[in-house]
Amino acid sequence: MCVYLVNEEYYNQDGRAPAEERAELQRIQQEGSDKKLPIGMVRVFVLSPDGHTYDILGSGGTADTLAFLAGAVEQFRPTPGKPVVAPAAQAATTAFRDSR
Repeated sequence: MCVYLVNEEYYNQDGRAPAEERAELQRIQQEGSDKKLPIGMVRVFVLSPDGHTYDILGSGGTADTLAFLAGAVEQFRPTPGKPVVAPAAQAATTAFRDSR
């Protein structure tokens, strides 16, 4: 499942992220820091099946990300099943009108 965060909602004093979500993000980041994983703003947090930080990916590109995820699947051997969230477009499309 992909979750997109706007950092300001989690880190700013007046951000709208719920306290429990802020605490969970902090826990995931702290676990990554304890494991000496790369911490930064543009990251993919990969959790193990038990919900703990497995790894943190940077922006290495599609091929690197897919190779990493294939290795995680090989290690954890998840049971196939229905998606947690139904597949859908990540962003709504809008009508485009060329104003030239």
